[in-house]
Amino acid sequence: MQVAQPVQAILETLLNREPMPALRPTGIWKRELDEQLSRWEPEELFARPVVRSDFARAFLAGLHQWNDNLEVSHTLAMSEGAKEPLGRQTLDYWHGIMHRREPDYPNAKYWFRRVGEHSLFPTLLESAQAALRNSERNRDTVARELLSWNRWDAFQFVDWCQQYAGTGSEEERTLQLVQALEMRRLLEFCADRATTD
Repeated sequence: MQVAQPVQAILETLLNREPMPALRPTGIWKRELDEQLSRWEPEELFARPVVRSDFARAFLAGLHQWNDNLEVSHTLAMSEGAKEPLGRQTLDYWHGIMHRREPDYPNAKYWFRRVGEHSLFPTLLESAQAALRNSERNRDTVARELLSWNRWDAFQFVDWCQQYAGTGSEEERTLQLVQALEMRRLLEFCADRATTD
């Protein structure tokens, strides 16, 4: 991701955070990062000029999502006025993640219905399955079923989050791992499209 130099440190802190983002966060992870992020406009985040503003805004929504600021992420992910269908779809994706983590599972499913088949889904499934195959976390119920998928199922993922969030189970830890991969891949997707035609 070719982000502006000051943003790189924030991005690295978020992507390497421990613990991984929770399925149901209870508050902002790091207030100082929230303050730093609040100073940036979406078009200022990248090392190259932004040519697709929907994706720059989606990227900033994703950074706030990684820092568990659901309120700001929600505001940024509003897709009204999006300039292109894929931009709207990507903003709606962050919107769905936000409501899944809120948690408001029926509302999350509404937004994932709006997303439909996102072009990131095949990459996400491939990344999740590779991570699970190379992990100790490949024996629980969620991991076994996810390894058998041949297409990403955002609705089943919402159902699993509803079932396992807050349980402390192996399934919850697997879901956290996959959620972190999902958010990372979506950030990369947004950053790439924000600065390329």
